[in-house]
Amino acid sequence: MTHSPEASPTTLEQEREEQLRWKLLPQYSGLPLFDRLVENEFLPQEVHQQQQLQRLRKIIQYARDFIPYYQTGDSSMYQIGKLSDLSRLPILTKQEVIDHFKTLQCAHLPRGGKAGGITSSSGTTGRPVSVAQTERSMRMFSIFRQREARWFRQDPTALAARMRFPQTFPRQKNGSLLANGETYTRKRWSHQGLYFETGPEVCCNVENTREWQIEWLKKHRPKYLESPPTIFEELIMANNQKKPVDSLECLVGIGTVVTDSMRSIIERIFEIPIHQNYGMNEAGIVAARCSAQRYHIHTEHCFIEIVDQDGLPVKPGETGRVIVTPFKNLQMPLLRYDTGDLAIAVEGACPCGRTLPSIGTIVGRYWRYASLPEGSFKRFMAIYNTMKWMPPELLVNLRQNQVHLYRDMRFEIRLRTVGPLSPEFYKRITARWIEAAGESEKELLSFKEVDHIEGSPGGKHLEFSSDFFSDEDRKITNVDI
Repeated sequence: MTHSPEASPTTLEQEREEQLRWKLLPQYSGLPLFDRLVENEFLPQEVHQQQQLQRLRKIIQYARDFIPYYQTGDSSMYQIGKLSDLSRLPILTKQEVIDHFKTLQCAHLPRGGKAGGITSSSGTTGRPVSVAQTERSMRMFSIFRQREARWFRQDPTALAARMRFPQTFPRQKNGSLLANGETYTRKRWSHQGLYFETGPEVCCNVENTREWQIEWLKKHRPKYLESPPTIFEELIMANNQKKPVDSLECLVGIGTVVTDSMRSIIERIFEIPIHQNYGMNEAGIVAARCSAQRYHIHTEHCFIEIVDQDGLPVKPGETGRVIVTPFKNLQMPLLRYDTGDLAIAVEGACPCGRTLPSIGTIVGRYWRYASLPEGSFKRFMAIYNTMKWMPPELLVNLRQNQVHLYRDMRFEIRLRTVGPLSPEFYKRITARWIEAAGESEKELLSFKEVDHIEGSPGGKHLEFSSDFFSDEDRKITNVDI
């Protein structure tokens, strides 16, 4: 299997050399920003800590001076002498951002600041969270997409492809969204091309059939493909467990976490690496995954904490809530924003060679686990992992699947197929279910063939849904893991 091109540790000299492959557009000639980003990746740990402390103090003082929401309460808790003092501040929840949208904003931006628009979460947890951004904070997205493309060793002159939901592309001349069967072409890559000379980019609606997408990939033969990771799995299923096109050299998963089992099957069939960053619409890209499987934090952009239920740092190796404080959004600063995600804390030098602070595996959403009856998530994972390790020949006619948990603890495996599945397919899942749940609960598992599988409110495919996620007090309709 092809592995990441960064199997051995990288160095400052190697990253400088890699950055030279990227040619700035004429209007940005001489811009030192991206060279500084390279240098920052190898600073001593104490320098990273000092810089982040300075940035935290700056954004906290700004919030106290100009943001109504932060102008009440004990002023002493906003005095940050060291990084650990940040835990004095209360955690900002998604619901609080919704409820205090106006008072969290600056009435008049500092001189030179420009409003950049509104970004919103997908709404998977219910009502979307909207955040007012500055032009500068929104540009950080493109800046860090270039950093990760360098880390992923992408060739900036190559053809890239994107499969996204139609609302992410510019509207057509008549005002309509990009329709199925249509291709949107850019002269340069959508994000990196804002600053650099790049090859072209072709885009299509992710809602096209997988069979159409396979033919589309064969027609354009891109070197890189960006899409929600579940689409990569479905392309494999639609292509009889084979790589859809041999021109692809790497995949970039967006929107949902790539689980270990998902990564294993995708990389095994495609025979190329799948890369991923970590971020959210409310705060932008906050980290990128390296070859050592850590997510390195973009310290120029934000500060990240991994905390327990009391808001205090967890120990290395433990799982905790991901709390982010962005530095660049002066329109609507979010101090200690609760992302809703769980991640593993890590310590020590990263084997990839970079010194940027990092976090471990992004586990998922903590409220999803909390709302499930004891033992139910374990049973789902038994089904999920069995599906992921199923021999390819048993998945030939499978196009999409979803596990649904009912309130009476029945598990239903929904299958969208184009033909019959082998009896061995059902036998393997049933056997693994009995191991996880016990022989006495065999009847709680059922299979159902369907014509359509409902996604999340944000349009994402959900591997797991449940009636337990529809509680009014949680405002949850479905789950994506």
